[in-house]
Amino acid sequence: MRPLCFRVLIPLLVFAIALPSFAQGDGTDLSKWNDTPEAYFLTETERNEWWTLKRDEERQQFIDRYWARRDPTAGTDVNEFRDAILKRIEAADEKFKVNELRGSLTERGFVYVVFGAPSRMKDERVASPRADDLSTRGFNGNETNSTWYYDKARTPRMLEMINRPSLEVEFLIDPNKRVDQLENPGLIKKLHEDLAQRSIVSNVLNVTRPVAMIIDTTTSAVIPADIEPQLEAAHASGEPLRSAGVWRNDGDPIALLWVTVPKRSASQGPLLLFARVRNSEQRVVAQVAREVSPAEGFSTIGDTSVYAAQLQLPAGSYEADLVLVEQNDNSAPVVKSSGKITVPASGSEFGVSSLLLTHEIATEPSMLSAVDLGRTPLRPRADATFSTQESVWYLFEIANPSDAAKVAVSARLRGRSDPTMRTIELPQGLTPMSAGRYIGGYELPLKSVIPGEYTLYVTIQDGGRHEVRRADFRVVEPSIQ
Repeated sequence: MRPLCFRVLIPLLVFAIALPSFAQGDGTDLSKWNDTPEAYFLTETERNEWWTLKRDEERQQFIDRYWARRDPTAGTDVNEFRDAILKRIEAADEKFKVNELRGSLTERGFVYVVFGAPSRMKDERVASPRADDLSTRGFNGNETNSTWYYDKARTPRMLEMINRPSLEVEFLIDPNKRVDQLENPGLIKKLHEDLAQRSIVSNVLNVTRPVAMIIDTTTSAVIPADIEPQLEAAHASGEPLRSAGVWRNDGDPIALLWVTVPKRSASQGPLLLFARVRNSEQRVVAQVAREVSPAEGFSTIGDTSVYAAQLQLPAGSYEADLVLVEQNDNSAPVVKSSGKITVPASGSEFGVSSLLLTHEIATEPSMLSAVDLGRTPLRPRADATFSTQESVWYLFEIANPSDAAKVAVSARLRGRSDPTMRTIELPQGLTPMSAGRYIGGYELPLKSVIPGEYTLYVTIQDGGRHEVRRADFRVVEPSIQ
């Protein structure tokens, strides 16, 4: 028998990238980060979110997301946007410093950081006013008008982003008062917001991406009388029903149920899906009855199809029974299945999603997926079967921990043929996705794992609270699928 061994597991950091940490440990007052030049690209939405943050740990996670959303090459070790902005800040500090005020905090410095270096600059001494011109009181004769020009020849990308053929920015510079004043602030404010919006390029971290349509079921369907005994039989001895309790992108919890069956020919026609859900008191809280086609957004290792249903249920534990029957023959089910469902808490409560298993982490945000976990598109392995040539990625999402930095995650693996519990060493750390939401994920290579049936247990500890999530899966040789 081959020994069971694990390589060092790596936390999932959105497409397997490590998010940078901007100001940890350097004495920076994070509560004032939004007033620094690094924050010049904050959108209005991000500014509003910033003011809801109460702890430095939340602020640091926000800063990490701010830079990651603007990384044009997600998945690499370099964030070109951040590097370019930090270089602009350094140059502005050198060029536009006024007394003890950093150059990047002056109005010229602001424009330099946000819009980049101009194509050319033109400075003109302001003409002396007439002695009787009361509108020029305070004029000392040393002011200079400075005009910055941006044109298509030298700054085409920036002009394309603000949808303008050219741009002129005017400043009034007073060396005696040691200030520079933006002369067209209304225009610059509007263009600044446009650039801030356009700077966001990461679909994963910022865009609510549609997932594969499963079935938005009603929960009050009528079950035909001849199906009732089949659901009861499924409840008594059906095959294991696979399910996941996760959150939608709008924060509402949902239950996803699915079964796999051998692929059918087009001539066989659609199937009918019937399901019944009971709560912990054995009261029926949902029923499903409808025609179904194979669901997209899953993966399987064999030549099988996936049939799925999606239910919106309150947080809690449930039991579900499901049968698939031929549309023209209800007498013998194609499959009967039964299993438990755990739906995570919603709102501001602490909660943990189900443990989801997949064979890959998406590298394309457009990938059709059955579920988004923290807006990371996932194609769950519907038959929970993996080849020894693959890895198992196991992922979960946490909502509203008391202190995300102190959340402890541990994992154990048990084989059916060998009940010895094996502890898997995990590095600590969760990836922030949005306010109060975090994703955790790890890779378990299967190259040295003996084929067989396994159960994975993941424990999430948050202070005095803890949740355990489990997932069963099967490992096979590549030729046995």
